[in-house]
Amino acid sequence: MNKVFTYIFIAELGIKLLSIGPLAYLRDKMNYLDAGVVMLSIFEMTIFSGGGAGGAISAFRTVRIFRTFRVLRVARLLKGMKSMQLIVAVMVRSMSSFVYLALLLILFVFIYALLGM
Repeated sequence: MNKVFTYIFIAELGIKLLSIGPLAYLRDKMNYLDAGVVMLSIFEMTIFSGGGAGGAISAFRTVRIFRTFRVLRVARLLKGMKSMQLIVAVMVRSMSSFVYLALLLILFVFIYALLGM
């Protein structure tokens, strides 16, 4: 499935570059994320296609961590959905209250740790 999705992303990147052109493609910042994900996927496919060639290739296994950036492609959908943008904005504003609550909790844990309870 990894190869299938990589080929789909490569096709999407190529079609988008051909349709809007390189300059317009580089104006949108989300396209940098897309291109980075595609490049990392291609890099991973070329490194791991040779099989287990020893210690040098096993050092590149840490590249698999970058697969998590593929999830960020979903963030592109937030641009078009106003209700989702509102929900995300409310969550971001509520994070500051959560930080203060977490600091208060850490303060109580620290006090009880000093008291030995």
